[in-house]
Amino acid sequence: QACSYPFLMNLLGWPAGSCPVTQVRQDEQSYSLERLPASQRDGMARQCAEAMEGSAGLPVGVQLAAPPYEDELVLYAMHELQRALPFDGLPTMEGLRAKL
Repeated sequence: QACSYPFLMNLLGWPAGSCPVTQVRQDEQSYSLERLPASQRDGMARQCAEAMEGSAGLPVGVQLAAPPYEDELVLYAMHELQRALPFDGLPTMEGLRAKL
C-alpha cells in the first residue's frame, strides 16, 4: 500500500496544511482509458477512472509544507492562498447536501 503525502510530512516532522482551491467540474470527472499508452492501462488506471465517476462538485485542494519549525510560514502561505483563491462553496453533490 502507498502512503499519503500528509503521512510523509508527519513522519518528517514538517508542518503542513491543506486548502481547498476549486471543485471538480463535470468535464473533469472522467478520462478515457483509450487515450492512455497501452503500458499504462492497468488495474490502477481502471480503479482511478472508476473512482473519478460522480466526483463533480468535490473540492480540489493543495497541500503546503515547510521545513521543521516553520509553522508560521505554512500558516502565512495558507492565508495568502485563501485570499488569492477564495473558496467558500459546499460540494454540489445532492447526496452530501441532503446529509448537511
